[in-house]
Amino acid sequence: MSEIAKEYGRALFELAREDGIEDEISEEVACIADLLKQEPAYLKLLKTPGIPVSEKTETVKTAFRGCREVLLNTLCLLISRGYARYIPETLGVYLSLRREARGEVEALVETAQPLTQEEKTALTAALSKKSGKTVLLTERVNPALLGGARVYLEGRLLDGTMRHRLDGIGERLRSTVL
Repeated sequence: MSEIAKEYGRALFELAREDGIEDEISEEVACIADLLKQEPAYLKLLKTPGIPVSEKTETVKTAFRGCREVLLNTLCLLISRGYARYIPETLGVYLSLRREARGEVEALVETAQPLTQEEKTALTAALSKKSGKTVLLTERVNPALLGGARVYLEGRLLDGTMRHRLDGIGERLRSTVL
């Protein structure tokens, strides 16, 4: 993660907290982040050196006119300083700081088959207990997995897949002296 994104994301978070609008800004930030993922050409346009900065900032102000001024100003400042490429990362930093302040953490679970609602609930509860935070679970189906689950939580990999277990058994067998 770049220092620029950390600096601007933290500044946006602190300003939103001072104004008591963290939740409102979070919704707007999430919408913009989703838009930039769905429409990468928009970010490419903002990074294009041949387009004057004034046109880029006006485009942002028009496209996101319903957003809070502090968010628009942050985006325009990034653009005017030549940091448009850091916009998605900056938005991610803001969302991460907001989750942290709320005692939340994101977790990604990969499974070969979709989880049932009961399995999701049980996994979320177990991960919340392990982390001491409220877990926001995202599920991804990966048919390449033989079975089990692979969980990414707070930068750690918790690998309970069949492949991982089989590899562990194989390693123990190879290291066993007869």
